[in-house]
Amino acid sequence: MSALGELPTQGVAAPAIQEENFAGWGEEVMELLGQLQEGPPKSLHDFQEEMVPLEDAVNDKSQGVIHQIEGATLALGKGEAQLKAYKHKEANANLRKSASGYELAIKGLSESTSGGLPQNPSLEAMVWYNLGHVYTHLAEWARAEETLLKAMGIQKLSGKEKDLANTYNSLGIVALKRGDKASVIHYFEESISLARRTGFPQVEAASLGNMGVVYYLKGNPKKALQSYEAAIKIQRKLGYRPWEAKYLSSQGFIYHLQGKLEQALHAYKMALRINREIGNKREEASNLGSMGVIYNFQRKPEESLDAYATALNIHRDMGLRSEVTKDLSNIGIVYQSQGRLEDALNAYKESLQIHKMLHDLRGEAKDLNNVAVIYQAQGKMEEALAAYEEAYNLFQFIKSPVELEVVKGNIARIKAQLEGRATPDSGKGKK
Repeated sequence: MSALGELPTQGVAAPAIQEENFAGWGEEVMELLGQLQEGPPKSLHDFQEEMVPLEDAVNDKSQGVIHQIEGATLALGKGEAQLKAYKHKEANANLRKSASGYELAIKGLSESTSGGLPQNPSLEAMVWYNLGHVYTHLAEWARAEETLLKAMGIQKLSGKEKDLANTYNSLGIVALKRGDKASVIHYFEESISLARRTGFPQVEAASLGNMGVVYYLKGNPKKALQSYEAAIKIQRKLGYRPWEAKYLSSQGFIYHLQGKLEQALHAYKMALRINREIGNKREEASNLGSMGVIYNFQRKPEESLDAYATALNIHRDMGLRSEVTKDLSNIGIVYQSQGRLEDALNAYKESLQIHKMLHDLRGEAKDLNNVAVIYQAQGKMEEALAAYEEAYNLFQFIKSPVELEVVKGNIARIKAQLEGRATPDSGKGKK
């Protein structure tokens, strides 16, 4: 997870910094939701056995369906690989291509009675499931739910329990994303039960990890940690180290929120070691950023700066400019807590310039606020007021009421200070 750590939350002791800095824990929670793990989609190899009757049919319609399934499955594989490489534009194009191919294949299969195609419910369920997988990647939750429920209906009739475990897990993810609190636990619990009964540890671990997110969001960190621990043991046994590291990071996050900083640090260090061994640079930087937050809370500024600087170098090398801004902001916070105001100002200003290049108005507004905080601490009241007002205008433009109120308060306080300066020293000046 990326490091934020600008304000305290849920009992975590905050570093001695000015309260006017913005917290980023809302973004952090969203990143925790990004740790949800889907089960595997059906591969071309999975489809081949089920497509044999179509191949035997030897007619244009059957060959067309085969071609559509193969093309859609290849496009899905490419799209998923591009998502992992953060090539979102290319991924979106391949996922759209995949969705179109699967939809055409379903249309062909549904016309089997009139078109001379052999009926194959198992193949149809596989196509519906993969189509749901595609729509989940595209964040089209209503379509994802609709297609996955169709896959589930067929799987229940055909007794495909392993496939059903996978589908339940996927439906749980969709329900969580849609805020369907009534269904999410049911789906994940059914997935875990079926996966255990059928010997499908990969999906069991995925659903256990996903339940960790649910328990966290329901305010039950103890159960969340237990769920993650069970998932970690399975992933460790399977040798699937990327997800072992992700769940360790999630444990670290929860320990952090509980104020158990040493346990959080231990979990992050374990995840860091794995990510370094497998060469996962982005997750390595994320772990370092999270460790930087912990070190800063522990009043270890040099360790914090070292962790942030290493993360910053990785993000710069990878060209991840939005992550670079987070690192710079965190570095600014540490400098600020040390009283190194000019260094903090430089870090915030560099982040500001990147946000301007990215046309990220929210990030730009937050940086402007933090720049103003430093100007205020330096006694540069006019510069501080100008930066606060610019931040206020941006937050007003993007309709961000929470941040707007923070900046409004900052402006009121600095205007009071400026009025106090202008008032003769008669004991009546505002402070």
